[in-house]
Amino acid sequence: MLTLDKRGVLIVMSGPSGAGKGTLCAHLHEQIPMALSISATTRQPRTGEVDGVNYFFMTKDEFKQKIREEGFIEWAEVYGNFYGTPRKYVEEQLAAGKNVMLEIDPQGAKSVKLTMPDAVLVFVMMLSLAGCGISYDDIKGDWTPKTINGMTVDEYAASLSVDPSMV
Repeated sequence: MLTLDKRGVLIVMSGPSGAGKGTLCAHLHEQIPMALSISATTRQPRTGEVDGVNYFFMTKDEFKQKIREEGFIEWAEVYGNFYGTPRKYVEEQLAAGKNVMLEIDPQGAKSVKLTMPDAVLVFVMMLSLAGCGISYDDIKGDWTPKTINGMTVDEYAASLSVDPSMV
């Protein structure tokens, strides 16, 4: 008997800071039913943040244990704090048939693609800043219209094992 796989799809929104990933994710989430991934972090909660809603807050020891257990799809240390995408949460959502969206940096997207090759990667990039009232100096990160993290678009796409036409 033929059965259809009802597993959800992992969608990874990635791109340089300031490209509009958050805006695009918020708009898509309003239009399409999907779970938004909740990241884990070792930083202290800010006022109003709720564990399990905004982040999964952990101690550094707990986070490092999860790293050893391969409990993250991707993780990084940023300014002395750890951030990562919990594998269990994402896997549970996908297994329940829910699509899951991650909003992460390009390095995290590369890690996700290596650990979850069926993930759909979407690279978000401003084509032009003309008329936006933003200068290149206002944008965080290392990119110009022709480079991303010091690589050409084709080199960057190859580093993520994606078709350059999709970047």
